[in-house]
Amino acid sequence: MTGEDKRTVHGYRIIHSMIIGSQEIILGEKQAECPDKRYLCAHDDLDHLDKGYEEVETGDYLEMLEYYTKGIQREIKTLREAEKKIGEPNAPIPAEHCRLDDHTKSILGKFVVIKAEVFRPEYQRANEQICYVTGGSGAKANPREKAIIVKNVYDGREAQFERSEVQGLVNMDSLPEWAQKAIKKFRKKESIRKGAAR
Repeated sequence: MTGEDKRTVHGYRIIHSMIIGSQEIILGEKQAECPDKRYLCAHDDLDHLDKGYEEVETGDYLEMLEYYTKGIQREIKTLREAEKKIGEPNAPIPAEHCRLDDHTKSILGKFVVIKAEVFRPEYQRANEQICYVTGGSGAKANPREKAIIVKNVYDGREAQFERSEVQGLVNMDSLPEWAQKAIKKFRKKESIRKGAAR
């Protein structure tokens, strides 16, 4: 964080912040406050918009620094547990394992691989990259617009990316076995959902 950053929370100037996993964890200082409440630590759940900072604690510096580092450790543990659930190699998918995204063709209804570098470091994994394109003007052939709407194949989350952030189309033969199974399961769910909508 630069010295130019004057962001405050509850009147405390943020002196450290870290975004990891689904949390932003902050450590703030209010110099005019009494020593045992001079520092603040709080967490913001990034998965819930406008919820604001929660788990707000105040105390002395070492106490709040400990609280701050415990929050980071908790998120690391959550990320490691999510990784264990997959139970198989989950390295980022390299470009050479994808089919070319030909911008003269539509990718609507196609499985794509999003570039790993689009994601924060802790999410640069295959299960984040593999998506199914559901819409967006950028999904059309020869798109003038950029946006594409996708569903993550592994957990069904919806997201928006730009067409330029697509690394390529999924090449089933190059995917790990868990990813191939996830795509087959996703296809089945989608066909059932589309059938029920008719």
